[in-house]
Amino acid sequence: MDNQISSNGRVARNAVMLSVRMLLIMVVGLYTSRVVLSTLGVKDYGIYGLVGGIVAMVSFLNASMSNATSRFLIFNLGKGDRQALDKTFATALFTHVAIAAICTVVIEIIGLWLLYNKLVIPEGRMDAAFWTFQASVICMAIVFIQTPFNAAIIAHERMGIYAYIEILNSVLKLAAVYVLMVVSADKLILYSFLVVGVHAIIFLVYYIYDRVHFEECRLRFSSDREYMVPMLSFSGWNVFRNLSVSARQWANNFLINIFFGVVLNAASTIATTIYGMIMGLANSVTSAFSPKIVKLYAQEKTDQMNRSIATSTMYAVLIMGCITVPAVLEMSYLIRLWLGRSDIDYATEFCCIQLLVGFMTLVTNVVVSGIMATGKVKGFSLVYGGLYLLSIPLSYIVLRCGVGPLSTYLVTLAMGIVILVATSLVLKRLVSGFSVGKILTAFLVNLLAVAVCGIPSVLIHRNMEESFLRVVLVSAANVITLSLATYFVLLDKDSRKSINNKVRQMLKLGK
Repeated sequence: MDNQISSNGRVARNAVMLSVRMLLIMVVGLYTSRVVLSTLGVKDYGIYGLVGGIVAMVSFLNASMSNATSRFLIFNLGKGDRQALDKTFATALFTHVAIAAICTVVIEIIGLWLLYNKLVIPEGRMDAAFWTFQASVICMAIVFIQTPFNAAIIAHERMGIYAYIEILNSVLKLAAVYVLMVVSADKLILYSFLVVGVHAIIFLVYYIYDRVHFEECRLRFSSDREYMVPMLSFSGWNVFRNLSVSARQWANNFLINIFFGVVLNAASTIATTIYGMIMGLANSVTSAFSPKIVKLYAQEKTDQMNRSIATSTMYAVLIMGCITVPAVLEMSYLIRLWLGRSDIDYATEFCCIQLLVGFMTLVTNVVVSGIMATGKVKGFSLVYGGLYLLSIPLSYIVLRCGVGPLSTYLVTLAMGIVILVATSLVLKRLVSGFSVGKILTAFLVNLLAVAVCGIPSVLIHRNMEESFLRVVLVSAANVITLSLATYFVLLDKDSRKSINNKVRQMLKLGK
């Protein structure tokens, strides 16, 4: 019991550290995005998002290998197998380097063909788009090679260090923005290669920390079939799933470019930026729970694993609700406050729908953590990836029918609901005791709590003039009402008792 309490405490601390990290990253990220948009202009900003999206198409490979690396490292830590841990990391490092080299060659061929033959680039900006593309390819390669080092920190649950390094990442990007403002050059090309420099520095920091603190993180390669085959098999089935996610994300941007031009790509990039930041904050909770879920499965404690999935779902949705309600109500004002302008068509609408999609995505990610723990990802990947790919032709059809640019995001919202249900059904087949009804009921109950607790915020929004004070009051009302509802209604007796004890300890320390 004491071990369970200690484990829960560690998870809570990790969640707090990751949440603080994301809050700071959001603040810095929002400011840097505003300056980048102002400095580059709407067209170059749209080009940056569009061309970078070509490279992002292969991120499915990195995501697949990242999932495999994290899963096998955490699993071996749970088992306490030091030899397997060493060989798993060496195999993962070899595989990531190999994939980085292969992807660089392939994307140079396919990506440049798309750039010069299919994309709509404003006249006179093709050279800038070319160098932006090259910088994006370099960043992609660095991220591939860095992934095993990130996974090692997460597997060891050193979330504090992970948070500090990512905060440094944001600070360096802020410094890059300052250089962009004071140096006279082609701003788009300059910014692209400044981002390359930031990626290189962060990789070195990860490498040095891991090399010093973790025995398995040595710069050595292994192609041991005993370890490579299970990892590649796991990754292989994930490739289709992650390819489908990347393809859907870039296809939406591509379809918007084809039907409406590069200006709406800027709106799409703004929506993607905000969505990524907010989802990163909410996913901090599920990231903190994920190692625990995998370790519990490795130790064959499926009952505790199922409870951990349910708890992670509740906290993730509630945190997402704390952010989403005020963000949706005040989105137009926040975009103007952030970017200094509000004349970018559809930016507000894209952002709001993306945040609603976030609820489904977040709970799906929690369920996926349970599936990843089992290592049985074949059927799940086919179902998940197939549903994501289905949204691409559906989006094309509604756009051809003249419905408008919002239709692509509404299709994504509807498909998110279907994917959540389908993913839950897959986990039920893999883990005994997992209840689809319970997880969906918990999701709906917490979502209802978010909606009801948002009523005071809606009333404040309607009865005050637009201002920063209104944003503060809307946010405060939402957080307070949702926190009270969580404590008195959603938490069980033991959880409330645990919180009370923590508060008493904090008060004693404060005296």
